[in-house]
Amino acid sequence: MCRYAMYGPYKERFACFRCRKSFKWPLFMSSDHPGPQSGPVKCPQCRAPMHSMGLDFKVPPKSDAQQWEKVRVLLSYGFDYRSCGCGGPGYRPRTLSEVAAFIDATRPKSEGEKLLQAIASRRERRAQGMRKSSRTARPGYSQER
Repeated sequence: MCRYAMYGPYKERFACFRCRKSFKWPLFMSSDHPGPQSGPVKCPQCRAPMHSMGLDFKVPPKSDAQQWEKVRVLLSYGFDYRSCGCGGPGYRPRTLSEVAAFIDATRPKSEGEKLLQAIASRRERRAQGMRKSSRTARPGYSQER
């Protein structure tokens, strides 16, 4: 069984990208405490809204601006750090330079993007077919024998 279902109580991780800090709040809080049930969680230091990251979020060092930027970009595309506790949230890029390729490879495509991709691949196949036919068709050469 999943570890988050069997053990606990666990605390949700929230991140402030302005301060580069993370704080934990209990998952099931009463309404008299600040938290997800009573409204947005605000950073205790700068009072900016914090982002819910999931239970599997590992906080990068405060001094590592590139790692914080990587986490912010991943979160903006919907990649957080949630799982049932069995295997973790899945693969996440290790560096900021790997993020663009990861997002292109894993994010769901819209219907328009799928259509554009199909048109581009069809054009590529046609271009390859034309290249093959131009190689075999030489002046003075008959393919019929």
